[in-house]
Amino acid sequence: EQRALKANNNIVPGLGWTVDSMPGFCDGTVHGVCKRLPDSDCLLSGHMDHRGGILGDSYSGWLVLSVPNVKHGIIILKLDGWKQPINPKTQDWTSENNGHDGNARLLKEPYDAVCPDFAFDYAVDGGGIVTLDRVEYFEKLKHIAHAEDLFVILDDENWEQNQQERSVELGIRFRGCARKNPIKLTHVYWA
Repeated sequence: EQRALKANNNIVPGLGWTVDSMPGFCDGTVHGVCKRLPDSDCLLSGHMDHRGGILGDSYSGWLVLSVPNVKHGIIILKLDGWKQPINPKTQDWTSENNGHDGNARLLKEPYDAVCPDFAFDYAVDGGGIVTLDRVEYFEKLKHIAHAEDLFVILDDENWEQNQQERSVELGIRFRGCARKNPIKLTHVYWA
């Protein structure tokens, strides 16, 4: 089965996405030990507050996900752009995917949080690429709490009558800020 996004938009997975995580068992319970590093000088040094996720910037290219069992036509992303570390994967890069075409792999005020040239691209299941500038992006981003932002990618009220439960391919990409203002995808919710 050919990927829907590659077939219709030639969207291929980017090479610059990285997992931002800490070692340990980070389940939030009293017994969990998270972020205890070899150079820790305190045996009680275990943090349950690390916000892990998939980190990308404007050089990371497309992050392509397959969201299984979409039954009600809803996909929401939880994105975290608050004080993110610089993406180590793109450290010496000067362009998206470091100039590779991606064929090697086929699988404050809110506006100040990103650079002036910020753009957010997304595509759902072979549909066209939707591009939002920074104003449009922040209008659509729902701020629910400190460092907690949700972005509704798909909310199709007619999904159940037009579709059966199935997997949906989703692609997202950030552009325009080089390595500044990395954003982390922490959760994908769907129904």
